[in-house]
Amino acid sequence: MKYDEIIKLLDAGYTRDEIMAMKDDETKAPDLNEKKTDDSKVETKAPEETEMSGLVKEMRDAFAEMRKEFTAFNIMASRQPEEKTPEDIIANIINPTRKETKKGDK
Repeated sequence: MKYDEIIKLLDAGYTRDEIMAMKDDETKAPDLNEKKTDDSKVETKAPEETEMSGLVKEMRDAFAEMRKEFTAFNIMASRQPEEKTPEDIIANIINPTRKETKKGDK
């Protein structure tokens, strides 16, 4: 069974044991578009599952925020002027370069 099919079965209300049984016998796989309507067995998500899905959502949000920060840092770094090395600074002190100015500029 594919991962997507398993998720659809879980959303439809099938238990882990029922899905494992379907895995062993692929011919008994139900239609995934139908909802399970067994009123005698009410399925609710365990607190562990809801807590885990909350953690996963929080982790995804954190990764999305980090991706935005990395993008911003890369943009800022690409616009920074080239850093001068100590050797460049000393060379500029010893032999300064002058910028040519146009007539009229002072």
